[in-house]
Amino acid sequence: MTKIESNAQYSRVPHVYAAMLQMTAELAKAGVGKDKRNADQKYNFRGIDDIRNAIAPLQHDCGLLIYPKMTGREEKERTTKSGGFALQVIVRIDMHFVSTTDGSEIVSQWENEAVDYSDKATNKAISQAYKTACINTFNIPTEGEDDADKEKPELKSGKPAAFPSPDVREQFMSNCLSAFANAKDLTTLKDIESLNHDKLVLARLSEDEKDREVAVKCSDAYTTAHRRIKAALPPEKQTVESRMGKAPDELTY
Repeated sequence: MTKIESNAQYSRVPHVYAAMLQMTAELAKAGVGKDKRNADQKYNFRGIDDIRNAIAPLQHDCGLLIYPKMTGREEKERTTKSGGFALQVIVRIDMHFVSTTDGSEIVSQWENEAVDYSDKATNKAISQAYKTACINTFNIPTEGEDDADKEKPELKSGKPAAFPSPDVREQFMSNCLSAFANAKDLTTLKDIESLNHDKLVLARLSEDEKDREVAVKCSDAYTTAHRRIKAALPPEKQTVESRMGKAPDELTY
């Protein structure tokens, strides 16, 4: 398919799709919050007026006409717990989304119900169907997207802190230096390093200079201990220990 043929084919796509995509994008910027409260069942919800107030100002710019058409209705009389009268109505609605540019149209079918104690059950059911259709068709979020230009917060480094406080840092370094200094063999030295490895890596990568000093001092203490222990070994055992890789000669954090 040539580029010209592809563009020609794309130009034949009904405009209603572009209009609905534009509406979706515009509604995503602000969203529609759940600011209404159902006192009886104790939950928050988005009212029909919230949805209409969000959509109506955008219809002209998006070139999109939206209207419901009732295709079916059922009603049932109900009795409340207190013995009163209630009317339950179920409506079937065709939601029409029409492009004002080329007249192209998408129709989606919805069914909803409502209960009322007088004569408003049908209106409630139609309004609920309209609201449900728009929320789901346009994927209306409860919160809008963040505007990148709205604010410029100062972000903290993504690197986690090595130590929660200076006292903890000093205690860790003291314990680590003492353990390296008292290690009697390379296996023990390696175990001590393995136990403290993650914390020393965090200290080395920290933006706090004192944290990095801890990593350097502990690394130096490890190297000193390694040389001390290895120097005390007979020559033949030094070779065996090195081949077994029980502990590296120095640390590279």
